[in-house]
Amino acid sequence: MSVLVGVLILAGGESTRMGRPKALLAVPNLVSNSISNSIKDSEQTLLEFHIRHALPVARAYDVPIWIADNGKGFTWRDDVLGDTCDDRANISYSQDYLPNEHSQSKGGQSKGAGALSAICGAMSALGLHDTDSDTSKCLSSKYLLVLSCDSLVGADSLFELLNDKRLNDNRLSDKRLDETTPVLYVKSQAQHKDYPLLGLYRCELFARLCAYLERGERSVMKFLASVGVHSVPLPNDLQSLANFNTPDEFYQAVQVLNNQSKCQTK
Repeated sequence: MSVLVGVLILAGGESTRMGRPKALLAVPNLVSNSISNSIKDSEQTLLEFHIRHALPVARAYDVPIWIADNGKGFTWRDDVLGDTCDDRANISYSQDYLPNEHSQSKGGQSKGAGALSAICGAMSALGLHDTDSDTSKCLSSKYLLVLSCDSLVGADSLFELLNDKRLNDNRLSDKRLDETTPVLYVKSQAQHKDYPLLGLYRCELFARLCAYLERGERSVMKFLASVGVHSVPLPNDLQSLANFNTPDEFYQAVQVLNNQSKCQTK
């Protein structure tokens, strides 16, 4: 039975410190596989990078990829999908869950309530709002893979890391990590930093997410503290790729990714 219901790429942040949308940042095309070989250009946007890395997971589990861009309308090239044109229909925009006053911003434009509203919106698209339906009962025990568009950690690497921990490391933890874990995300042990938007979110959280947002709350860590989570140590080779907010931090992450790619091809 598939444990996954979909992949959600969070690309709706305002990117104030970056000075431009992070989703449109240019990333060198370094991945050597059948998908990348079909892309003519030497660069891709960060959003395209994340779509390409999400495709193997989406294909393996036959689940959709959602782009939560807060109505910004970011696009991607068709050749990102490689030769399998059927994938085109499996990638779509996700609408944020917008309770009460969070639904409007200056100028009357739509504004989300942060990352949790995007996660809640994707779960709503699955039909979880009807808690008595067979669909809701079936999906509640499954997970949504969430990753933010401010990192160079691909969905394929992230899911392998988290799912391996979920399945195989129960005996190594003081707290039992099993199929009822509500949220599982990565954490940098060296930097003592959590990355809650690189994680697996169990669909049974949908009702609690809705209630939390309807109270006007939006803090991710505050919500997670109320539901109980498990973290997975971030491997050393991903430490410098997990988050960037300024042009200098992004440049450094790209350099690390480039160096890792060169080492892998030797």
